[in-house]
Amino acid sequence: MGRAALATTQPVEQFFQFSLLGLLASGYLAVLGSGYLDLPTAVFAGAGLLARALLVTGVIRWKFSTAWTNPATVAYMGFYPLDYLYFSGEFIPATVHLIFFLAVVRILTAQTNRDYLFVKIIAFLELLAATLLSSSMNFFVFLTLFVVFGVETFCCSEIRRSAQTGRRIAS
Repeated sequence: MGRAALATTQPVEQFFQFSLLGLLASGYLAVLGSGYLDLPTAVFAGAGLLARALLVTGVIRWKFSTAWTNPATVAYMGFYPLDYLYFSGEFIPATVHLIFFLAVVRILTAQTNRDYLFVKIIAFLELLAATLLSSSMNFFVFLTLFVVFGVETFCCSEIRRSAQTGRRIAS
């Protein structure tokens, strides 16, 4: 990709990152607003979103490697049945814990288009969990924000993908 193409895609990349962060935050806040999220999960997921926001804004520059995320994910897969049987005692809370753990791990390590696709899916799963858990009106506020950020994110995704392929459209 040439310098001119890189210069024009940098604002698109920044807008994409903020849109994706808004998508995740609206899903998180929708579940948090349901009052169903326990304190450790809420703090852990909030800290992950805050860390991603600091990474996107450039306040901190730290590249998370898969050297620690892969073993942590495998370890959590072993913890999930324990969470279901002993800690949460129910399927839905244990699954919500799993979704938020995967969300934090994936948002801190996302770098490729495939990673960003997984992040979008996780944001949708957050909103789906909020749909099951919430019965208040604030859910509709976060649903509206989710739809707005979703449109922004998917539009930017297409622009990014088009810029990465470097094809020209005949005029």
